[in-house]
Amino acid sequence: ARLTLSARAREHFGFKLQPEFTASGALLRDASLDIDLPRRVRFRIGQFKTPFGLEWSLSSLSRDFMFRSMAVINLAPDRDRGVLLQGKSARGDLHYALGLMNGSRPNQNDADKHKDIVGRVLVRLGGWQLGGSFTYGRQDLEMAGDSAAWWSQGRLQNPASGTVFLRFADGVGQHGRRIRYGLEGAWIRGPFSLKAEWLRVQMNDLGINGQKGDFNIDGYYLALSYFLSGEQQRYRNGAIARLRPKNNFDPAAGAWGALQLVARYDLVSAEHALLDKGYVAADSYTDRAEAYTLGVNWYLNEFLRIMLNYVRTAFADSIIAGDSGRIDREDVLLGRLQIAF
Repeated sequence: ARLTLSARAREHFGFKLQPEFTASGALLRDASLDIDLPRRVRFRIGQFKTPFGLEWSLSSLSRDFMFRSMAVINLAPDRDRGVLLQGKSARGDLHYALGLMNGSRPNQNDADKHKDIVGRVLVRLGGWQLGGSFTYGRQDLEMAGDSAAWWSQGRLQNPASGTVFLRFADGVGQHGRRIRYGLEGAWIRGPFSLKAEWLRVQMNDLGINGQKGDFNIDGYYLALSYFLSGEQQRYRNGAIARLRPKNNFDPAAGAWGALQLVARYDLVSAEHALLDKGYVAADSYTDRAEAYTLGVNWYLNEFLRIMLNYVRTAFADSIIAGDSGRIDREDVLLGRLQIAF
């Protein structure tokens, strides 16, 4: 459960505070202050989402799938602490953001005192929205001493199950540049939509046992959506707006809400040299995973949604997955009842 408190004051000031309550306790998601400047520019300071890519910008209320793609979960930056300038053109067909972030993770102090420069730009052309993102910074971190501060905590995992399929070995350190790139595109036409992203993490001077090297990890996804009930998704501030069904659920009036079919292909691939050179334990992990997701979303009204996802994930090599032993694929069925008010 997430409780969001936000407000505007004197037209030019605003804030957002969002804790998340889980079985293990409460976490702080967002805590930021906004100041509106001339020419539709906004200054933000605090802890918030790093501007990077389409799917990461979407809230859980407007995503087509229960979880973000494997590529975005593992390779995109997380929430972070920093400062940001963002703005848009008068017609709203150009959006941009440029900021300075810790380069760490939410609720984490900056472990190495280096900062990341981050940026995102979007252009809307008719039904198309195209964009690019980047982060650029230096890392001085060691596994496992600074593991919490590493991007994705030094691991790659299947978000549908939590299974880790690649983890850096203790003793791996990075003392060099980390650069992330992202390209994104979306196309909406009537009840149909197409969304895709490509991401890369470039790690320079990754070292273990006296050796150093530069390595890349890539990922992408392609997602399709279709509303059987005829609704059309809308762009809003560089993201996708929350859906409002044409007809709210009311069986007496013959209205059943909105029904959406979704499908996604998703891949993450690291350089195999990470396993060959001992950065990752080759007998326990793999360098590549791909996932296929099919789903259906039933919007009873704008506040209530029922979601069902089936995810098959295949690993390039068999991995050790806890009590499950050695596996080379996973099949997961997920359901969610989501209420937002």
